[in-house]
Amino acid sequence: MECRSEEEKLASALMSRALGVPVVCTDDGTSDGMCDFEVRHPSGAPGAGEMTRITNPSAREWHSLNRKDLRVGDSELVWIVRPRNNHPRADEVHRHVAAIAPLSEAHGETDFDRLWEVPHIAEHPSFIWLHEQQLDVSGWRTSTMPGRIYFQGAIVAQFVSKGLDPVLAWLEAELANGRYDNKFEKLARTLATEQHLVLRIDTEGMPPAELLSLTDAESHLPTRAPSIPGRQRLTGLWLIPEFSKTFVWWSEHDGWNRTVAEVNG
Repeated sequence: MECRSEEEKLASALMSRALGVPVVCTDDGTSDGMCDFEVRHPSGAPGAGEMTRITNPSAREWHSLNRKDLRVGDSELVWIVRPRNNHPRADEVHRHVAAIAPLSEAHGETDFDRLWEVPHIAEHPSFIWLHEQQLDVSGWRTSTMPGRIYFQGAIVAQFVSKGLDPVLAWLEAELANGRYDNKFEKLARTLATEQHLVLRIDTEGMPPAELLSLTDAESHLPTRAPSIPGRQRLTGLWLIPEFSKTFVWWSEHDGWNRTVAEVNG
């Protein structure tokens, strides 16, 4: 059957190329218990695959705010808003940025962090609110879409490991927290000889240091097999990061591998 989404189509193609056997989409939505993929070995040995997303719901919602086309009236700048921790509501961010942006422009400063020495701005309730929400706001001159507010991810500086063992440890803890039990249960019910879990990993779905290591094509592969308590029948684990040029996968037969995430056709 046809894959229901581009993500399923990509995953099935990547798995098929890596394993050297057809991997086809099988979930047509008619039953909650259907797995996403079937692995078709020439020997007839059954294989099943299930895909899920490692994500941060509040971060995904934050990035979706760019579709709202929020603007600061009469501003000549594009305003970039980055969270350090929280992801506040769009209408609140819009209201407070729109209150401070004209004051910032009038003062000749485009970075809100440099306005602490300006009393009539630093004491403004909207400026205080933005600080309390740990939002970094800066303006950039542009010839297109002046006044537009863009919601971007945080810039985080962290030590990045050259090996993927920390990534594996984080994923093991994430997969053991109970949120993914239905995925493991669907695989177990197939009684398939091979049971593959496919993880689509959003850019803010895991800590920045681990994500950077995972997407680094030069990072060293994990030194051990994955170990998830109570999930000993898992025979394949696929890590497919958003926007990455490579993906990392493990199977009990082939160990850990890295493959270029490009599919023709």
